[in-house]
Amino acid sequence: MCGISGVFYFKETRQKETLKNLLPKLTNRIHHRGPDDQGHAFFDRAAIGMKRLSIIDLKSGQQPLWDDQKQYAIVYNGEIYNYKAIKRKLENQGIKFQTSSDTEVVFKGFLKKGPSILDELEGMFAIAIYNSKDHELFLARDRFGKKPLYYYQDSEKLIFSSEVDSILKSIDKKLDIDGQSYWDFLTYRYIPGEQTIFKSIKKIPPAHFTFIKNQNIEIKKYWSIPKQEKDSPKRSIVQKNFGQLFGPAVTKRFVSSDVEVGVVLSGGLDSCAVLHEASKVKPIKSYHVFFDVGENYNELKYAQMMAQSVNSELKTVEISESQFIDEVEGLGKIIDEPLSDLSTIPFKKVCDLASQEVKVVLSGEGSDEILAGYGLHHFYKMVKVFEMLQHPLLKKLALSAGKTFFPKKNWDYLKVPLNSLAKEMNYNITFQMDQKNKLGLTPHGQNEFKDSVRFLEEIYKEHKDQDVLNQVLHVISRDWLIEDVLMKSDKISMSSSLEVRCPFLDHQLAEFLFKTPGKYKIGFQGKKLESKILLRRYCKGKLPHEIITRKKLGFPVPAYAFIGQYYKDYVFDKLNQQKAFYKNYFDSKKVLNLFDQALKESKNEETKLKHFLWTLVNFENWFEVKKDNITL
Repeated sequence: MCGISGVFYFKETRQKETLKNLLPKLTNRIHHRGPDDQGHAFFDRAAIGMKRLSIIDLKSGQQPLWDDQKQYAIVYNGEIYNYKAIKRKLENQGIKFQTSSDTEVVFKGFLKKGPSILDELEGMFAIAIYNSKDHELFLARDRFGKKPLYYYQDSEKLIFSSEVDSILKSIDKKLDIDGQSYWDFLTYRYIPGEQTIFKSIKKIPPAHFTFIKNQNIEIKKYWSIPKQEKDSPKRSIVQKNFGQLFGPAVTKRFVSSDVEVGVVLSGGLDSCAVLHEASKVKPIKSYHVFFDVGENYNELKYAQMMAQSVNSELKTVEISESQFIDEVEGLGKIIDEPLSDLSTIPFKKVCDLASQEVKVVLSGEGSDEILAGYGLHHFYKMVKVFEMLQHPLLKKLALSAGKTFFPKKNWDYLKVPLNSLAKEMNYNITFQMDQKNKLGLTPHGQNEFKDSVRFLEEIYKEHKDQDVLNQVLHVISRDWLIEDVLMKSDKISMSSSLEVRCPFLDHQLAEFLFKTPGKYKIGFQGKKLESKILLRRYCKGKLPHEIITRKKLGFPVPAYAFIGQYYKDYVFDKLNQQKAFYKNYFDSKKVLNLFDQALKESKNEETKLKHFLWTLVNFENWFEVKKDNITL
């Protein structure tokens, strides 16, 4: 695991001295990603480098790695869990190896098979390979985008790196904010798609690769989340197959390491299931963070219960209100792109705790996206009611009596075809404010920005032939999962020099589940309809009963609900500051009116409005840290 960076000049001119100055600027900014080792390779028109967190082949896994003819060189960030099996296949084809590292397996596999080697890799990765003879740069990113890869391009060169900040600090000019990205950020609390907050910096998308020889960059997809299969197996077979895939998904991420591995244990079903599977191999340490402000924000007793059941040594850390605000203020130094997910604060605390003892942790991230969590059983119930009402007579009766028996927003959806229901609802984990309401905050009620809903519409349109629940899972797995959950996981953990591995995002497990009908992912646990039913049934008899049946919290954060005057005052002061960035787009009086409305909403409850206000505030904090590198 590490961070990678590089520079690629398009024109045929010698740039070696320039590169010797520029590349260290790039890699020094990602030192936290790999404090154990570093390496640089310089050519006439290109340079690549890395910072290494040593996890596999501690003695001989240095990078960059060269081929025998010194034509190709690789820097690579990630872990490949099946690298030993790939290595054996390559050795059977006469290929010799000098190290025990997964880097060499990726490299020799590429030299033998080209980009098709990506299909064989099980794990997370961002790869850069330079061909000095043909002056060609190959870049690739893993299937779910667990490892980030950004690039900046101007008329002379392309710069790539694992982090935006690395690029930002290495170029001798200020960059323009992309107003459309800011507009989209306020709806989602992250920046969707290939764009970043800067006009001239973009992301290599997940499951894509590119060969770069000139300024025209063509990026190609090598993998897609599969669609649901038409022939449905029996539920019992699906349940059996899930168990056969989940166990190895955990084990391979546990044993593919030459250093100690721990588990981030929230006390919820997902991380507890991961800890149970890992504990089958050997005792494993676990780490937990909590707010001591009531049962809605404190899962400590469940973490203790689970750790005790498998004899895991549990370490814990508590966050106070004052600590939380201090961490929010400094978030822009850690998150190089704007991300308004306040769970980054407890996650940072638990990563700092774990990194004192281990270099690798397993987590439960990705479970909700592939197994239908996030309370999707409530959505499923509504879908089943609407499905019943598709009968012409029942639909006529429902439409005539709808306003009486349904909330207005749900009554309107009765008129929508069932396979378009989720699309019409803009169903996503976060959709804080739509185009109309954002425009209402502008001074004149208009601007030139595209509607942020376009990202959801595109994915829903692509999967309209799927059942409604699987449509939703495709949307949140291709958007929210990548740009919020995994972005947070990578940037926060690597700021602590810690690697996070996500067993639920094993691509074989994910492929199986996406081919499975949505109806098998929701079901009854006793008399209660539950989400993630495949996991709950698998865990029956393995985990404490209370953990299987309890409500999901998922790094709960009291600040979202404005619990306590401390948080209210903080949000108001940030919105009321004279030179707030949001005033470039919105009328401050209208925004402060929203704050007043938020105070009148249900006490101690999270709402979309409160989330939106925190999104404004978190951008202000990010901007304050980055403004010296931004065109004002």
